[in-house]
Amino acid sequence: MSRFNFKTQPAYQEYSAWETRPDGLPVYELDEDGEPIVAPGELFCRARIEDGVICYNATKQYQPSNLRNHLKTTHGYTIAKLPPGPLNAVDHHKTNKFYTDLVARAAGNRHDDDDDEPDGEDITPLPNTPIKTSRRRTGSTPNPGSGSQSSPPKERHDAPRKKDGKPDGRTMRKMVGYTGRACDACVVLGRKASGMYSCSFSQLYTN
Repeated sequence: MSRFNFKTQPAYQEYSAWETRPDGLPVYELDEDGEPIVAPGELFCRARIEDGVICYNATKQYQPSNLRNHLKTTHGYTIAKLPPGPLNAVDHHKTNKFYTDLVARAAGNRHDDDDDEPDGEDITPLPNTPIKTSRRRTGSTPNPGSGSQSSPPKERHDAPRKKDGKPDGRTMRKMVGYTGRACDACVVLGRKASGMYSCSFSQLYTN
């Protein structure tokens, strides 16, 4: 039995067959730093230019890497490097749901345009945009209690703080080698890299 792959599913097949971006696609969901969250396999820019307006370049990029480069060079976004390795099974199913919702949103907006009294396009971001969470070069999704080589060190550190006394999450992550990526426990839960004590890496710090 072949493994589930979002690219072979009807939603992504329809999406990737478009030559130009249809009207009514939602804008990107943004992360905590205001950067767009780009789903695996995306080929069309959905960057917001101004209220109600998406990037004027509606051309298909053909390769996801081309889209990421477009977001960097045209819109000035900082796009994080993808972790190595293929998507895991959970990633594939989440990504398939994303494209199913994306195609349905586009179809719904086209239907509204055909109405005598259209309600206007809904381009609000789709929530819970999937990201690539495969972090290991070999093996399955890491178990936070497995003691694998990717687990953080056990020693505890004094938590660095900002001038206002709040924990400095960025420095905390840098000190233990988790800059820009989620810890193993967050990967299992499907969470993105967190900012402060919400991530399990915070157990490495004293209050």
